[in-house]
Amino acid sequence: MKCRRCPAEATCGRTTCDKCSEYMRQQRAASKERRMARLGADVVREEWAAIKRAERERRPFAAAEAQSRYRERHPERERASARRWRERNPGRNAEWSAQNPFLFALYNANRRAGGEIGYEEWLATLERFGYRCAYCLRKTTDIGMDHFRPLSRGGPHELDNIVPACKSCNSRKSDSLIHVWARKLVPCSG
Repeated sequence: MKCRRCPAEATCGRTTCDKCSEYMRQQRAASKERRMARLGADVVREEWAAIKRAERERRPFAAAEAQSRYRERHPERERASARRWRERNPGRNAEWSAQNPFLFALYNANRRAGGEIGYEEWLATLERFGYRCAYCLRKTTDIGMDHFRPLSRGGPHELDNIVPACKSCNSRKSDSLIHVWARKLVPCSG
C-alpha cells in the first residue's frame, strides 16, 4: 500500500510510511507544546481529559472493541507483546497468581476449556461449597475448578459441571468419572 503523503511504501496495513508517521508525530507534539505554552498546561490537560471522558461516555466499549479487533488481526504481535512484557516484568505473573488464587483458577479453567465462566459465578460456586474442596471438604486457598464430568469425557464447560477442588483431589481424579474415582477415594493428606 502506498503512503498517502509521499510515494513511499506504507507497511503493516498503515496508510502512511514510517518517515511520514514520525513527522506527523513530531508535528502533533510541537503543536501541543505551543498550545500548552499559550494556554497553560493545566488548561490543555483538562480539555483533553474532558474530550476523552465525553468519548468514553458516548461509546464506552469502543476502545476494548478496537483492541479486540486488533488482537484478532495480529495474533503474532499480541504474543510478542505478551512475551516482551513477561521479560520486562519477571515474577509478576507468579506474584499476581499468588495474590489472586481464585481469579487465577478461573482464568486457567476458561483458557483451557475454551469457554467463559464469570468471576461472580465462580465466587458464588465457591461460597455454595463454603470455599472447601467438593471431594475432601478441606478448606484451602489453593483451590481450582474441576469439571465434575471431565471435558475429555464429553462434559460441558458450564457452571452446572464445575465444582471447587483442591490440587491434590483434582490431580488424583484426573479425567476419571466421579463414580469410578470415588471407589478408590482415600482422604488426601495435604
